[in-house]
Parts: sequence; C-alpha cells; structure tokens
Amino acid sequence: MIDIGTGPNEARRRRGIMPIHMDIVDCWRSVLLACVIASGSSCAVAQQRECSQIIVTDDSDYSPLHWYDGKSLNGASIEIATTAIKAIQAPFLVRFVGPLERVLQAGKDGDVDLIASLRPTPERMKYLEFNKAPVFANPPTLYVAKGHEFIYSGWNDLIGRRGGMTAGNQFGGGFDDFMKKNLTIEVAQKTYMNFKKLELGRIDYLIAGYYNAEGYLLKSSQQSKFVALKPAVVNTFSTIAFSKRSPCLKYQQALDTQIGIMRDQGVLDEILERNIRLYRDVAEEVGN
Repeated sequence: MIDIGTGPNEARRRRGIMPIHMDIVDCWRSVLLACVIASGSSCAVAQQRECSQIIVTDDSDYSPLHWYDGKSLNGASIEIATTAIKAIQAPFLVRFVGPLERVLQAGKDGDVDLIASLRPTPERMKYLEFNKAPVFANPPTLYVAKGHEFIYSGWNDLIGRRGGMTAGNQFGGGFDDFMKKNLTIEVAQKTYMNFKKLELGRIDYLIAGYYNAEGYLLKSSQQSKFVALKPAVVNTFSTIAFSKRSPCLKYQQALDTQIGIMRDQGVLDEILERNIRLYRDVAEEVGN
C-alpha cells in the first residue's frame, strides 16, 4: 500500500503502507522530459484521429492490482483508472486483452488507449506516454524459498545465482540493463510457475512486484514457504500509461491532474486497501 503523505508515517508503516518518496517522483519527471521530443510526432498523429472512448486494459494475472476473473478485469489499478476517467467525464471501455506481453503489444500497436498501471522504463517509453502522477509504489522484490535465504545488500549479490521473472516484466531504475549484462535469469509465463521453480530449487531467487507476489502467496496459502528479502531491488512506482498511437491522448493532462487530486485526498490508498481486502476475502473463501 502507498503513503500519500498524510497522517503519521509510523502508523502507516504498521499498516504496511508503502511510501512514495518525492525524490523518486523528481527522478521520474526528469526522465519524462527526456522523452518529450522523441514522442512529439507520434502524439500529433494520434490526436488527429477521433477518440470515441478510452479503451482501458492491463495485465490479466497481476492480482490484487489487476486480474481477470473470467468475466471482466478487476483490481485496484482498474478501479483507480476508471474512477479518474469518470471524474473528468470521458467515455471509456475496460477491455480484456490477456497477459502483460499482449497488453504491451496492444499499447504499441494502438489497439488500446490506456494501461491502468505500469512501471516506466526506457524501452516502454518508446511507445507509451506515462503520466507524471504516481499511482502505486510496487517495488520489485526478491523472493527465496524459506531455509535458502542468502545475504542480499545490492545487485552484485545476485551475480552467480539463478534468478527468475515473469514474461514481460521490466523493473526500471537501471536494473534491467544490469540484469541483461550480469545476471542469469529464467523467464516463465505465470507467477505460479516461478514460485514452483523456486520451491523445486530450479532457481535461487525470484524477482516480482511486491503486491502481486504477496497476493499469489495468500491465495495459494504458501506464505510460510517463501521469504521476501530486503531491500527492494529498485524503488520504482507504477503510473498510468497512454499508447502514443492513441487518439485519446488529449485526456492525458486532465487525467494526470485528477490522479494527483485523488492521491492527495487519500482516495488511492482507500481503493488499494479495499481491493486487497476483497482479494484476501476471496482467497480465504477458496481456501476454506
């Protein structure tokens, strides 16, 4: 969960709320400015077409932030995006696309307009326009099998070990380049596949978004089998991203402003906490 800067920090730590640090926000603003010139021409082309409705989507297997229940996309990311869109009185449609790789391709091709929450990285910035206002602090976290912990203080401690990640994931903060050059990483299509490989000793660690990993472990009643190492791999956040091919980019500034208002009012925290409780209740029902 995220800290929007209201209320005592210690109380928020006890509740497990993740803070969004302003130095991260400032860093993101600097990165965004570097992409303005490169993105200008594609934005202009997109805005020449009409926007009848904002097509919203996200990864179908990233609970409790976003997931597909067989009928529709649900989760905190979807609720935050659609709540903000309603507030600016724009038309929208939530569309199921599939796993993250398909979602990213749909954004690249302009088949969807908006991805509800996504970590900004240089590669993704080539075809997506990221909002400035942070939505979630969802730090990439290292998970290991219980009893197989190792000392971790930084990226170099991962060299020589076998790692795992889910297809389509990028982590930002320079870690992706470090990973390609220095680490041995196996890619699996689903979160459960990675945890199974970890349990069987086929990999030594798994890199996963904190909320997604904790949601899976809760649902599968496997919290006692795995341990999250600290510190986080990188301190990054997720935000709304528009396709550069989208004709609905005209709504980006208004939507960014609205997300900032919702954050300052505590609405983002409320939505996130409610969806975590909802997902926990569903997981407990399945477990019983």
